Amino acid sequence: MSNPAYLMRRGTVVFADRAVDLLPTFNHSGDSELLAIRLLLQSLARYGPAFKPLARQADRLSRWVGDLGAGGKGEVLVARD
Repeated sequence: MSNPAYLMRRGTVVFADRAVDLLPTFNHSGDSELLAIRLLLQSLARYGPAFKPLARQADRLSRWVGDLGAGGKGEVLVARD
């Protein structure tokens, strides 16, 4: 996927694939585990087996904020090693 979350104004996008190449208008916000992220991923797990691996990765996600070219209120969560 090229340019994921391009012109994102707000919301959350979660990628289980570490090979995501984000635009330079996204800033790394850290690797810390946030309770809100854990709750979000647990609630997504109820919607089917495709989301269940994400709930197990809640403590291994990097958080990126942006798109700064469009207001920068969105977040992208990317699985990390």
